[in-house]
Amino acid sequence: MLESTLCIEKRENLCIMEPENCGFFAWGVVIFMGKNTVGESAKRAMAKVLMDEVLKMMEDENRTTISEEELITHLEQFQREEAIEKQIAESTEGRSIKERFWGNGDPIPVSDTIILRKVEEADRDGYIQLQKEYSIIRSMLHNETFCTEIWNEHNDDTALMFSIVRYGVYAGYCGIINVMQEPWEIAIELLLEHTNRGVGTMAITAMLDALRDRLGVRSYRVRIEPTNCISQRLFEKLGATRNGISKLILHGKEEIRQCEELYSHQVDDDLCAVAEKFGVRPRELLSHVLEYSVRWNEKH
Repeated sequence: MLESTLCIEKRENLCIMEPENCGFFAWGVVIFMGKNTVGESAKRAMAKVLMDEVLKMMEDENRTTISEEELITHLEQFQREEAIEKQIAESTEGRSIKERFWGNGDPIPVSDTIILRKVEEADRDGYIQLQKEYSIIRSMLHNETFCTEIWNEHNDDTALMFSIVRYGVYAGYCGIINVMQEPWEIAIELLLEHTNRGVGTMAITAMLDALRDRLGVRSYRVRIEPTNCISQRLFEKLGATRNGISKLILHGKEEIRQCEELYSHQVDDDLCAVAEKFGVRPRELLSHVLEYSVRWNEKH
C-alpha cells in the first residue's frame, strides 16, 4: 500500500485532488496512463473517463471524501476493463488479417510432397506430440486442461499458424506468433521424424513468400535457443542477421543471476563459440535467447 494519502473533497461543485505528496499521482501515471507508451490524447481521454467515474462517486450529498483504497480498487477495475477491450480489439484485427491472408488460397504448395495449410482440429494430437518432444515442461502435458490451453493458444485469433503436411501427414508447424506485435516473430517446430530433410527451410521459404505476396510483410524477428544449432543454421542460410540476445522467460536481474550461477557448469566449447559470434559472455546465453532479424525481399 502506498505511504501517501489522497483526499478528494467537494467544494462548491468542484472536485479537488490533494495528494500529500506526489507519490500516488506519479504511481497512477505509471500504471494507469502507460507512461511512455500511450499518446497524449489517449492519456487525456482515459483521465477524463476516470474523473467522470470519480465525480459519480461524489454525487452522494452525505459523502465528503473518497479513501485511497476505494480509488485504487476503482482504478484496478478500470484497468481490467481496458485490458479486456484491448484483447477484443486485437482479436478482431487478428481475425481480419488471417481472413485476408487465407482469402488468397489454401493450401500453399511447398514441394511435390509438402504443403502448408490452415491448422485443423485433426492436427491437435500431432501438435501435443511436438510439445512432448521439445517442451521444457513435459510433465504438464499429462494434464488435459493444460494441453487444451496450449492448443487454444496455437489457434489464437492473433496467431497466424500454418500446419506443415508432408506425404499427407502432419509434420509440424510454422507461423507468426502474434500479428499484433511488430516486427512479426517467426516460429517453427517439426516432429523429430521429419527433421534433417530440408523441410524447415522449404516451409519457411514458402511461408515468407506468401506473407510478402499476400500481405506485403517483409520484416521479421526470430528468437532461437543458443543450443539449437539446427535452427541457427536454417535462418542464417535464409539470410537472417544476428541482432544480439534477448530475454524470453527470465526478466528480473536476480532471477537471471541465479539462473546463470545454477547452470554455469553447462558452459562448453559450443556455447562459447556461439557467444563469440554474438559478442556476449558465454554465461549470458544460459538466461537469454539469440535474436535474429529477417528481411524478406523479392530476391527470394
